[in-house]
Amino acid sequence: MKNTFALLVFIQITLSGFSQITNPDPYCSGTFDGGISGAMMKYISKVEIDEVSWQHVSGNANPSPGYTYFNNIEAPVVQQGNTYTFTVTHSGIAIHFVTVFIDFNGNNNFDVTEGEAFFETANTPEFEFPTSPTTFSITIPNDALNGTTRMRVQVFEDDDYTWNLFNNEPPPCTAYAAGQMLDYGETEDYDLVIGSETIAIQPGSIATDLIVSPNPASDYWSIQLASDAVYHIDLYSINVEKLISYTSSLPLSIPATDLPSGAYILHLSDDKGRFSYVHLLKH
Repeated sequence: MKNTFALLVFIQITLSGFSQITNPDPYCSGTFDGGISGAMMKYISKVEIDEVSWQHVSGNANPSPGYTYFNNIEAPVVQQGNTYTFTVTHSGIAIHFVTVFIDFNGNNNFDVTEGEAFFETANTPEFEFPTSPTTFSITIPNDALNGTTRMRVQVFEDDDYTWNLFNNEPPPCTAYAAGQMLDYGETEDYDLVIGSETIAIQPGSIATDLIVSPNPASDYWSIQLASDAVYHIDLYSINVEKLISYTSSLPLSIPATDLPSGAYILHLSDDKGRFSYVHLLKH
C-alpha cells in the first residue's frame, strides 16, 4: 500500500498542468481581441528547435481568437545545460514582438522576474521590427525542473498602445489587465520535455546502486543493479497507464523504440516491500 501511495503521489504531481487544446489553463490567456479595426493577419507559420530536429508547421493563417495549445503532437526533448536555436517563422511586416517563454520551474506561469522562465524578444525601443524567420539562442538552466513543461511562442503587435510598447518587455499573458487584451497576433503553446544527464531516482530502499541509462533514451533503457534478486518492474505512461510489466532479475533492457517522445515512470519493487521509481524520458 505504501508503494502504491508513493507512486500515485508522484504521478499526481507530474500530471498537474494538462489541459485541452483550446484552453490554456492553468496558464494565462493567449488570445487577442482584434483591436479597433478587426483582425489583422499576424501569424506563426512554423516553430523549430534546430539541434533536436524538431519542427511544427501550423500554416499561414491567424486562427480566431489567435490561440492554440498543441498538446496533441510530439513534444521536443531538451537537456539541462545545453543551448538550442529556436526559430520562429511568421508573417513579418510591422510585428512589434516575437517572443518565446518557457516555464522552467513548472509552476504554471511564465514569471520572468524571478528567473522562472526564459523570455526574449526581437524588437527594440527603436522599432527595429523582427524579420522572419526570427531566431533565439536559449540555454536550458541546470536547475530547470525535469519533465514536461509549457513553452509559449508569440507574434503580435498592439496598435492601440494599451501598454508601454517602449519598455521592450512584452507580457506572456495577452489579457494583462482587467478588460484589456493585446490586439493582433497569434499565441502557440507547446509541451516541452526537459531532461538531465543524471538519473532522477526517487527515495526508496532500492535506490542506492540502481542504474538506469540512457536517459533520455531513443531505443531502450537499461536497468542495472548489483543483486541476484527477482524484481517486479512496471513502466507507466504519464497518464497512469501501465505499458509494460516484468518479473525478472537484472540487468534488463526495456524497449523504447515504439513509444512516443515524452515522460514515463519506472517502478521497481521486490518481495520484501522495498521499492524505487525513476522519471524516464524518451527522445
